[in-house]
Amino acid sequence: MDDLDRITRELAEVQDALLALPDDAFAERYELLRRRDELRNAAATARAGLAQERPTADIQAELAGLRRRLAELEARRIDLVQQAGSSAAAAGPGADGWGGIQLNTAIDRAQGLDEIRARIGVLKGILLDRGVDPGN
Repeated sequence: MDDLDRITRELAEVQDALLALPDDAFAERYELLRRRDELRNAAATARAGLAQERPTADIQAELAGLRRRLAELEARRIDLVQQAGSSAAAAGPGADGWGGIQLNTAIDRAQGLDEIRARIGVLKGILLDRGVDPGN
């Protein structure tokens, strides 16, 4: 079994353990979240190493797919300008601009936007190292 498979399996185990924790298990949750972040970083490093060996066309195709996915996810975000134009009092607590920002942040985190952006950066770096224009 390669390193990425081991990391992925452990990451799934950590996620299962997080979901199984009671609400008041703060110390355990902190340790599991810290371990999850370590594993995500290790997985990104392992994927970057694998990407170095892939053909340029495959990297360009993955980059295009990730850019489309990123655009789709960003299009689903709460429109803060439109939200500000509505009646926050009628909509209830959390419907103000700050509530929209918090919701967008939570949605971004749940959808893995940071990981997608990081992967796009890795792929662009590989293409640049090969002398290929990665586009915008």
